Amino acid sequence: MSRRPVNPARRLADGGSIPFVGSAHSKSRSSPLLSVILLAVGAVLLIGYLYSGSGKSTIEKEALSKVEGVVSCTLEVQRALPVLKKAYGDSMLKVLHVGPETCSVVSKLLKEEDTEAWGVEPYDLDDADANCRSLVRKGIVRVADIKFPLPYRAKSFSLVIVSDAVDYLSPKYLNRTLPELARVSVDGVVIFAGYPGQHRAKVSELSKFGRPAKLRSSTWWIRYFLQNSLEENEVAAKKFDQASVKRSYKPACQVYAKIVKTTSTIACLLQSVMLRPFFLLIFLLNLAASALTAVEYTKNDFPPGFIFGSGTSAYQVEGAANEDGRTPSIWDTFAHAGNVLGNGDIACDEYHKYKEDVKLMADTGLDAYRLSISWSRLIPNGRGPVNPKGLQYYNNLINELINYGIQPHVTLHHFDLPQALEDEYGGWINRMIVKDFTAYADVCFREFGDRVSYWTTVNEPNGFAMVGYDFGIAPPKRCSSSFNNCSRGNSSTEPYMAVHHLLLAHASVARLYKKNYQEDAIATQRYFDFLIGWVANPLVYGDYPKIMKQNAGSRLPAFTDHESQQIKGSADFIGVINYYTVYIKDNPSSLKQKHRDWSADTATKFFFKQDTAASSNEPLSLQIVLEYFKQVYGNPPIYIHENGSLSLSLSIYLSIYLLMLLTTDYSLATPRNSSLEDISRVEYLHAYIGIVLDTVRNGSNTKGYFVWSFLDVFELLDGYKSSYGLYYVDRDDPDLKRYPKLSAHWYSQFLKGRSVRSDEVFSLEKNISSLSYDLDSQ
Repeated sequence: MSRRPVNPARRLADGGSIPFVGSAHSKSRSSPLLSVILLAVGAVLLIGYLYSGSGKSTIEKEALSKVEGVVSCTLEVQRALPVLKKAYGDSMLKVLHVGPETCSVVSKLLKEEDTEAWGVEPYDLDDADANCRSLVRKGIVRVADIKFPLPYRAKSFSLVIVSDAVDYLSPKYLNRTLPELARVSVDGVVIFAGYPGQHRAKVSELSKFGRPAKLRSSTWWIRYFLQNSLEENEVAAKKFDQASVKRSYKPACQVYAKIVKTTSTIACLLQSVMLRPFFLLIFLLNLAASALTAVEYTKNDFPPGFIFGSGTSAYQVEGAANEDGRTPSIWDTFAHAGNVLGNGDIACDEYHKYKEDVKLMADTGLDAYRLSISWSRLIPNGRGPVNPKGLQYYNNLINELINYGIQPHVTLHHFDLPQALEDEYGGWINRMIVKDFTAYADVCFREFGDRVSYWTTVNEPNGFAMVGYDFGIAPPKRCSSSFNNCSRGNSSTEPYMAVHHLLLAHASVARLYKKNYQEDAIATQRYFDFLIGWVANPLVYGDYPKIMKQNAGSRLPAFTDHESQQIKGSADFIGVINYYTVYIKDNPSSLKQKHRDWSADTATKFFFKQDTAASSNEPLSLQIVLEYFKQVYGNPPIYIHENGSLSLSLSIYLSIYLLMLLTTDYSLATPRNSSLEDISRVEYLHAYIGIVLDTVRNGSNTKGYFVWSFLDVFELLDGYKSSYGLYYVDRDDPDLKRYPKLSAHWYSQFLKGRSVRSDEVFSLEKNISSLSYDLDSQ
């Protein structure tokens, strides 16, 4: 749908992203008072930190000195080798062991067929036997203090196993050692660490190493891993547990399977900062710098190749619903049943006026245009023969864009599933849809792939599932009767089934494209977990977030190992849709509900600020989302597919969609019959594009930005009541004439290289004429 809170941003206190910013530039203006306050607080914390002894006492309270026992973790490694082989498979063929008595571990590994092993002995070898000395002479075992860089190239070993050694390192040296060990490993680090004395005793006489053991609790280690971006290797850990059960193996040491990826949530990053006063100071200094934002900029401030565009979708803009062989989509059925104000039968009539619209795009200065293909127009029955007139229309539209030098970005599914497939087998809740969607995509790739390089498989899969299969306020209008007035559906299971099949369909299409069409085109690319992670986590890591699996339980379908591998890494880029900010509060009681749906499973409550109009012009929300993708998902290429000035006039829609009651009619965006002088939209676009520039300067891999929408389209769930367009469409004119709004003039000036300053934007109400002139005269 065109506007939904599909990327709500949490504030810092609720685990949102931390907007670290780079150095100031000549076109930035700071907030002096905020910076002074933050620096003062930082100075006080630094003084307190220095007098507190750098937190050493806290560590010492958790650390126990040497305990008596009979089992060391190095001996435990030898006992666990069969289990490790089951967990890591071929990764055990090239191993580095680090820890005391490493010769015994290396010798045992070398006895295995096709296995290579090396060792690092952190201490001395005064009592070493002849075999151990031979390993040292051959260079297989090294005697080296692991506080210092290891003399190995990156990824020299499949796996690194560490035992006992970490128990003798202070946090200061751990911070250097574990990243160094991870650097030389392909599949991560397995850590065998000692238990505190109240647990099973281990670590025998190790005082010969000249320092006491710091036997830390599991709580200490977990906190440490979170602080240092060491993520659990979930697959290996699960296999380790399973193999342990089969072999009746009970570890006498703490065992951690870790990989170094910045995949901890932003909340964990914030927790890491707060746990250490010194890092809190650094955080505050960065936060002070974040008061510097781009208040004056031009398009030239963005890196070469960064694209700016605008977007629409087929049902919302094309019209011609009953012409040239097109059959109904689920949106036609939903709209004609009276579930929404108006319908898309005519919409903006781009089907007949595409040449005029493409010229407007070129006059505006767009680099790219995001469109969707109507499955019902191209393949009227969802499968079978291609409609030649539908094929001709999309060829004509794409060719017209290319002629004007505008890059087409094509979405295959923008909520408008053919009604024929919904009637036949239930659409997206049936696995049969994967085959039909793949066949439809194959036609698109074959017919348009020579001119289209950027494909989006599914628009807003999570939002589509929520409103269509959980809340039942959008097509196909399926939900449990206890949640809304639906005649069919199951809110507890069907949203998960729909997204599951959407992901499988995406993976199938991505595989088809990369196999058959890649050479003909440029290669394309708790609440956040449920909303963004629902789709992003499988695409990046091959599985749903742990919290989703935990809260939804058996209602969330599971991927097979084969499916997980197919989905993982199948997206070449991520499309982000952002309009405004919602705020999150913890709500664990929702997990106790007898009948739970997606929103209950999130265990959250979400709401707007009291001043909701202000909530929709908080560009920090977009910065938080982009920073979240950078920190959690490895900074993938991102295109901002939809961003526009939001109307909250449809309070009923939002109250159902967000499971809350909004009784005030907010009107930030333009009503359909309003003035062309949409100053609020100009201010909105200026603020959000400025934030995009800030995030790009700070390292975000954001590649493009699309304003929603180019024309005053038929708004899903709101009909023609509200307006998002840069261009006004006169619906009283038989020819549906287009008129540029003030925002179209402003965006065009920006795209053509004119500097746009914040003080100029804020003075627009006093001097409208500064931007009001005919686009054709530029």
